[in-house]
Amino acid sequence: MSRRIALVLVITILLGGGLLLFRSRSNGRLPGQVEVHEMNLFDGLRNDWIADLEAHRLQPSLDLYASDAVFINPDGTHSIGSAAIRSLYESVFAAFDAQIRMVPMSHQLSGNLAFESGTYTEQTVERRTQKVQNVHGDYLTVYRLEKPNRWLIVQQVWTEAPQSK
Repeated sequence: MSRRIALVLVITILLGGGLLLFRSRSNGRLPGQVEVHEMNLFDGLRNDWIADLEAHRLQPSLDLYASDAVFINPDGTHSIGSAAIRSLYESVFAAFDAQIRMVPMSHQLSGNLAFESGTYTEQTVERRTQKVQNVHGDYLTVYRLEKPNRWLIVQQVWTEAPQSK
């Protein structure tokens, strides 16, 4: 065996041992690693949000947000707090029907905070004119664990990709 191969093996063993030691001291997970049951948590939170939005269920939609939540629209405007988010939802529900598909790309958990980010595609239909608009972009949803053991949205950020011509 050449010295180079032996060195690579030693480094691999040392690094592997370090990762195992690190894993054993951090409940068996690497920093930011999300376990399967936590992925199911995110799926449930996201799917509830989508179902309430598409069905125009105002109060269930609002119940997903913390009282101090911030909703950041693709145009950069902010709706801050329960009253502002209620107003935003009321105006959207009155004017549009929407179908949205969200594709998560990343999940992280840290104490009582968690986030999910990904891409989305949305088709909106303006009720008055029946005009259809298709948009897509990125999203970030930050959750905070509240008592009694309930995850609520504390920040939601949407971007919109430029329309291709």
